[in-house]
Amino acid sequence: MKKLEIIIGSYELNKVIDILEDNEALGYTVIADAAGRGKNGKRVKDEITEVNRRNVILCIDNEEKIKTIIEKLKILKERYSLKAFVSDVSMEL
Repeated sequence: MKKLEIIIGSYELNKVIDILEDNEALGYTVIADAAGRGKNGKRVKDEITEVNRRNVILCIDNEEKIKTIIEKLKILKERYSLKAFVSDVSMEL
């Protein structure tokens, strides 16, 4: 099993969710309005508008499904800012 972590702006969030659902991902979790710091500086949770807000989407699925989703995300990345990370996971409980 693989875990896909996607960092995406609020504007693009539904586009990523559509990709997950169109590719029949087993499930996903959205962590809305994530705060932190990256190469572009600090992101805070209390932005007045949603333009600069970031979200984290977690999705765990088999390797082939994650590869398919990543290919679709690459197309989306041509127009929008996003980051995606893939790691191995195992269920312990």
